[in-house]
Amino acid sequence: MKIFQKYYKIILICVFSGIVFFQQINAYAWWPSWQPRYSRPYPRRVMSVPRPYKIVIVSGLKYYYHRGIFFRPGSSGFVSVRAPLGAVVSDLPPSCLTVCVNGSTYYTYDNVYYSKKSRGFMVVSQPVVTTPGRYEYKDYGHNGDTVVIHIPNTNGSYMPVVITRSRKGYIGPQGELYPEHPTVEQLQVLYAR
Repeated sequence: MKIFQKYYKIILICVFSGIVFFQQINAYAWWPSWQPRYSRPYPRRVMSVPRPYKIVIVSGLKYYYHRGIFFRPGSSGFVSVRAPLGAVVSDLPPSCLTVCVNGSTYYTYDNVYYSKKSRGFMVVSQPVVTTPGRYEYKDYGHNGDTVVIHIPNTNGSYMPVVITRSRKGYIGPQGELYPEHPTVEQLQVLYAR
């Protein structure tokens, strides 16, 4: 018993080190499904593609699709890659936003835009906004009503800013509260590039 007490700390350190070093390591950390991701850094490596996944073939290349993320085989495991244009998927992530641009409906997730087709949802280029400051109301599912406002940038492009209607007013993407519907000028201060 005295030997055990003498080496107690060393034994504990060895046990915890073994637990840490011999765990299966998977470098992919999941983002909460209720929170949209806007700019995930690429590439991100994983040992195996999370299940359930679907195989999507675009221009002869095989992609593995899981909840809005496309993977390709890499040197050790799989690497997440940008969504290939023209890829058609049957389902979109639950936190996908519905956006109306120039009268057409698009679905966006992780800075990727999808257009509804008869076979599913096709990855398309980001639509170009031609009507600045246009207010578009869309149902954002469980989060309540949202408004997409197209804010003009200094280079002539437009930034879609999504605000959510709440009991106290409107909440912006950074959590700021507007007691009344914000104007394009108010949003330009924070979001124009």
